Amino acid sequence: MVIRGIKFNRNPFNKGEIVEIRPRAINEYEAAKYLGRSVVTLRNWRHLRRGPAYVKTGKAVSYLMDDLEAYLIANRIDPEDRR
Repeated sequence: MVIRGIKFNRNPFNKGEIVEIRPRAINEYEAAKYLGRSVVTLRNWRHLRRGPAYVKTGKAVSYLMDDLEAYLIANRIDPEDRR
């Protein structure tokens, strides 16, 4: 079963449990989709040294899922905190 790009499988050790299977790193196209931004925006952010942390191997750019989640949490705004 796949929900929003995240794959779920049954746990082979516990037949009733469903476990989440996520790639550790995704490419810039998948990251843009995950963040709801364009690839061009991610490229601009990298150039300006903004946005989520990324990994560069040669010319290939990838993002760790943990870094994307940390970026989203760090930029979370709670309207209740403004009072």
